[in-house]
Parts: sequence; C-alpha cells; structure tokens
Amino acid sequence: MLRQEAEELRRQIAMSKRAEKNKQSKEKEELERKAREAQEQKEQEEAALARWEAKQKGELDGDSKTTQPLVDDLETFSADFASYKAKSKKAIKGSEREAVTLSLLERFGNRLRSVIGSEESNEELCKFSPMDDWYVCC
Repeated sequence: MLRQEAEELRRQIAMSKRAEKNKQSKEKEELERKAREAQEQKEQEEAALARWEAKQKGELDGDSKTTQPLVDDLETFSADFASYKAKSKKAIKGSEREAVTLSLLERFGNRLRSVIGSEESNEELCKFSPMDDWYVCC
C-alpha cells in the first residue's frame, strides 16, 4: 500500500516538475512574443504618427473622410484573445495540480511516519524481505 502511494507520489512530483519546466518555457516564449509585439506596435505607432503628420501638412493624398476599423484583422484578434483565455485557464489548472501534489506529499509523509512509528513498537511482527530490501509488516 505504501509502495503504491510512494509510486503515485513520485509520478505526481515528476508531472509537477514537467509542468514547471513547460511553464518556464512558455513564459520565455510569452516574453519573446510580447517583446516582438511591442516592437511591432511601436513601428505601427510611428507609421501612424508619420501619416498623421503628413496629413496635417497636406502631403497625404486620398480621402480624409474614410474611417479605419479599430482592429486590423478580426480573425487574428479573436485567435489572440482565445489563446489568452486558454493560457489563463491552464495557469489556474497548473497551480491546482501543484496544490494537489503537495497535499499528496503531506498525506504520504504522515502515513509513512505513522507506519514507521508502529514498526518501532511492533518490531517482532516485522520481517525482512530479501526481494526488495524493505521491511514487511504482517
């Protein structure tokens, strides 16, 4: 029983470590993406400012009454928004998984301490198993 709990705990810890590594790589990718988007936005703002200044000086040809949409590409905007929502949900799930792993670890530690304490009081009931070098209590 303890062996199964220990194996389950090891799997949970490994899963948490993998999740943390994935989280770090995603955070790095997110930072790179944000930097790239900030650069693109800066370039767009500079271009918009240049157009506005040209328009003010009368150098820009074309109809000044045409309105531009607030979002350039609606498909990209909705995809980015959906991606943001999915990432926020995953972050919540990751923190929940971490809390579950820690609670499993604490429960296993308490159970192990209680079994070790009972082994010390019942030394005559325990025998040594040469198969796996563990004490087996009957």
